[in-house]
Amino acid sequence: MRSTTRAEPGRAARLAHALLARARLTDARVAIALVAGVLAAAGAWAATPPDVRFTGISDGRAALVVEGAPVVLAPGERGPGGMRVVALDARSAWLREGGRTWVLAVGRAPVPLAGEVSLARGRDGRYLTEVEVEGYAMAGEVDALAPRVLLPAPLARRAGLAFDRRAGRRISVRGRDVLAFPVRLRRVAIGAVAVRDLPALVVEDRRVDRLVLGGPFLARFDTVASEDGALLLGIRR
Repeated sequence: MRSTTRAEPGRAARLAHALLARARLTDARVAIALVAGVLAAAGAWAATPPDVRFTGISDGRAALVVEGAPVVLAPGERGPGGMRVVALDARSAWLREGGRTWVLAVGRAPVPLAGEVSLARGRDGRYLTEVEVEGYAMAGEVDALAPRVLLPAPLARRAGLAFDRRAGRRISVRGRDVLAFPVRLRRVAIGAVAVRDLPALVVEDRRVDRLVLGGPFLARFDTVASEDGALLLGIRR
């Protein structure tokens, strides 16, 4: 995608290894300094923004300029160098390139997402994942069709969450009335991506056997897109 003569991170790592192998014991400090410099440069090269500009939307597709040449891509369509537009709205395009997701806005340089997570879709079509709630790991499911965040009462108790049983109310879950108790989750994390102060309902229903992350959770992300069957969640800020 980018024409450059810089060493790639893999080549940089091999060069660092070679520097260590050749260094004499008396030269250890010099070798370590050289290795640190090589690896730091490798990280900088990996974060180099792609040479792409977003100029607007044309017939529901992203109008881009890639290394000086105009390119039009629909969401999900691959372009030069394997880049892919994974999401598109009125003001920006979300481009997947080099293992990272970049936010493209008209007249601005590409900006990498501050955090992102990709969830594989299971054979049953669901996105199941381990979730950390208040430091406690539990089974979870990201469900774009669920209007709420539901937490089974047994998991809430194990996580040490307190909820007021006097504030309970009846809600409909999968066509059945269940008792639910409002609670706010201070921190909910999937991998390195965390959401804070998330409203949820603790439910007494055996059919809800895992944390269900529905609309209020997904609303905290700047983009929710599908990529090769996986669900991509990205936070810009």
